[in-house]
Amino acid sequence: MPTLWQGVKVAGIYVALIAFGTFVVSNWVRPGADIALLWTGLFAVQAVGAGYVVGAVRRGLQWRAIGFDRIDWRALVWLTPAVILLITMGRSVVLQTPLAVFTAVPAAVWALVVATPFLIAFAEEVVFRGILLRGAMVGATVLRAIMISTSAFALAHLINGLAGQEAVNTLLQTAFAFLVGLSLAPLALRIGNLWPLIIWHWLWNIVVLVSQIIGVLHPFAVVGMAMQAVVSMWLWTRVRDHQRQASA
Repeated sequence: MPTLWQGVKVAGIYVALIAFGTFVVSNWVRPGADIALLWTGLFAVQAVGAGYVVGAVRRGLQWRAIGFDRIDWRALVWLTPAVILLITMGRSVVLQTPLAVFTAVPAAVWALVVATPFLIAFAEEVVFRGILLRGAMVGATVLRAIMISTSAFALAHLINGLAGQEAVNTLLQTAFAFLVGLSLAPLALRIGNLWPLIIWHWLWNIVVLVSQIIGVLHPFAVVGMAMQAVVSMWLWTRVRDHQRQASA
């Protein structure tokens, strides 16, 4: 089991790497530059971040201890609201976008648009719902651990401001990330394995990125994630009660 210090250390270094890389890429690739160049830079930054996370786990931790234990398949039902939201948003993107818009972007760029979100999803789930969440649970309540990992996950999204995003949009994205973190943390504990969350997070990132590229809005996204958060916090009470019974 990781410690809180290990979780804070890994999360801090990971965020610092991504922040530095994002700042370098955003200043290296000027507006109007080749989009392939931009996405190549972003992919490289995320590859470095994911590589660091894998190395950190292999050096002093065990994959099973940070959230890669046996999957409780029945517990996946708790992820239903988030899956429905993802399917609805994906369907909206497909139906509202002419085929010409997709074909206008080079295939190599679409490959990076698919690959980069996977690196982000993998690293963030391992760091925030894996190492930090379980490290914070050592000597603390489940709720406190959830709030620590969720707050750190949300604050990490302030990095997007380094890429030239407006301050208001960055703050809104940070607030939404808090809602997402609040939804996923109890699921990480109940399901027992991070892969379902990594896959969901990956597909979510792709849908959001493509929506931004083609200009499709999803006004119901906040409501959908709020519903998942309510379900997940109810799940948290069950996890808490289970831990109390196990320690009695």
